[in-house]
Amino acid sequence: MIEKDATPVSAPTRTVPPLRIGDLVIDPPILQAPMAGFTNAAFRHIVRQFGGAGLLATEMVNARGFVWLDENEAEHPDRLWGVADEPRPLAVQIWDNDPETMAKVGRRLAEEYRVSVVDINFGCPVRQVTEKAHSGSYLLREPNR
Repeated sequence: MIEKDATPVSAPTRTVPPLRIGDLVIDPPILQAPMAGFTNAAFRHIVRQFGGAGLLATEMVNARGFVWLDENEAEHPDRLWGVADEPRPLAVQIWDNDPETMAKVGRRLAEEYRVSVVDINFGCPVRQVTEKAHSGSYLLREPNR
């Protein structure tokens, strides 16, 4: 039961400072993780509408596939659909096992798509990514590479 003359409780003040990655300021300091099959443009739009995340991310993009599409003058992956026009900050996660390929794609994403963060996947444990493609968490077996 609420008393007639009860004093309303004020919202707590946030004490967590913004997250900084180089010159990028992420506020609030909450990152939406890249999730294969989930973090497409529609999902990111919904998250933006509800608020709360300071940095959104795409699904994983295969770097080698990106280069192949480029070389064959095909459209870029659906996972990048709408990325060029989305609000920032925005991260794109890439995966592959070749550092040069990932660097090439990272540069393209930064220059052409103007993404805020290029995230290299070092954590995916899925067999197709680790054992077959020697990517994701497999890369941690050779950290000096």
